[in-house]
Amino acid sequence: TKTEEKKVEKDFKGDYEDMGAGSIFISTPNGTSENGNRPVLFYDDDMLLMQIELAANDFDGSKLSYVYVDGMEKDKFQFGGTRITINLEKGDLKVGTHKVEVVQYDTDKPDGNVVTYKVAQYEIKEK
Repeated sequence: TKTEEKKVEKDFKGDYEDMGAGSIFISTPNGTSENGNRPVLFYDDDMLLMQIELAANDFDGSKLSYVYVDGMEKDKFQFGGTRITINLEKGDLKVGTHKVEVVQYDTDKPDGNVVTYKVAQYEIKEK
């Protein structure tokens, strides 16, 4: 028998370049994503959850910011200069490279036009 993997519809799709005010970087025990770096996290099957920190600087605080990991919404915040913790679980912990995106919309809703787009990456490796 052939097993079919369920297709998961992503919350955020699109191919955007860096735009809008502000900057982000992620911090892990292994380093940060500053200057284009991609910090590495080591994972094994016993782990159910890992956390990374997201730092957002100089954002337009009048807009709601959406945080996505690999296109799936993690949370919404009113950023200015902020540090938050993001929980990584399930698909966020698969071996490979993952994207953390922060997006602001002109209407403060995902059906609006993207006015701010920032991205950082992390990598998962097996222990």
